[in-house]
Amino acid sequence: MKKIFILSVLIGLSFSDKSGLFISEFIHFPMEASKKEKLIRSLENLLENKEGNLAASGMVDWKHYEQYNDIFDILKKIEHSKKFQDSTFFKSQLINVVEQPNKSYRVTLAWTGVDTFGHSIPRLIFELGAIEQKDHFQFYCLFEENTAPWNQVRINNVTFYYKNEFNQTIAQSFDAHNSKMAELLEMDPLKMSYYKCRDLQEAYRLFGIHYLADINGTKRGCITINKNNIFVSGTNSEEYNHDLTHYYFAKAVPKEKKNWTAEEGFNVNLTDYWAESTETNYALLKKYLLDNPDLTPLEIFTKNRILKRPIPTKMPVAGIIMRKIKREHGMKAVMQLISCGPTDEDFFRMLDKITNINKNNFNLVVRQELGLE
Repeated sequence: MKKIFILSVLIGLSFSDKSGLFISEFIHFPMEASKKEKLIRSLENLLENKEGNLAASGMVDWKHYEQYNDIFDILKKIEHSKKFQDSTFFKSQLINVVEQPNKSYRVTLAWTGVDTFGHSIPRLIFELGAIEQKDHFQFYCLFEENTAPWNQVRINNVTFYYKNEFNQTIAQSFDAHNSKMAELLEMDPLKMSYYKCRDLQEAYRLFGIHYLADINGTKRGCITINKNNIFVSGTNSEEYNHDLTHYYFAKAVPKEKKNWTAEEGFNVNLTDYWAESTETNYALLKKYLLDNPDLTPLEIFTKNRILKRPIPTKMPVAGIIMRKIKREHGMKAVMQLISCGPTDEDFFRMLDKITNINKNNFNLVVRQELGLE
């Protein structure tokens, strides 16, 4: 049965040895044969060059690629499967070509694998714009086309884009947080574009990504385009202060020096964590320690548990420490911890240097801050 299933998948498909792209004989191409062949060659060229310098291949406009390279980078090693330990597990297939009113095209590619039981496993469904050049097609991200009809309003440094309802008060709070972060980090406030999406799935669809296994079922999140300070928020809200905080720290602290625990802990105090307020997170942490007297703050920091799904124990504990640091030593000490290096050992080393808090007195400090001592 397994062999019959796999053969049935392959019947009616033509296969490119160069790019690995399957073309179904049942796909309708809304163009003459010569243009069809040009489009297929261009798609193959796109896939052949996606691991390297895609813009240099001519398949994507250089300026366009420079702005949306993070989206195109999703294609890198998309065929790989860690679970099946196979670098060619997910196969690419062209599944749709649709002509647009402006004579461009929208093409949809899918990457799918077949497991040992014959089950089809999707990895990515990606729609791109395609516009004909003299001897090839050039591809582009659909974000600008997909958001062109959206409403917009500017509040100081932030231009908001939305489809339906707009809450000016909440939008003003996002602009205020933008200014607050700039002041904390001694920067000029960023000029930003904020797109209000229902959830993370809608945010990805704006970029042409109709399915991505990595975010399957994920509701809350955002996509940022750093080059133009574009903030595409999947919170169904005019604010995502939590991720705006991370956005600022990404500009202020080199990636190799970033301590995520310190940064996330600081963020728990500054905004919210998993859409729960600072006060709620600490109330949950306090209750957790009271309900589990055999567990210590250090243990639930180093061996993460769950406070309330999806809230883990580690970051609220880190938040308690970062609150004390900010209160007693100021923003300079906060930045020292956030830029101390990536590991928990880096965190404890810098923490001990700044405040003499270490693993020996960590439990006492956290319990005191929570009012448990």
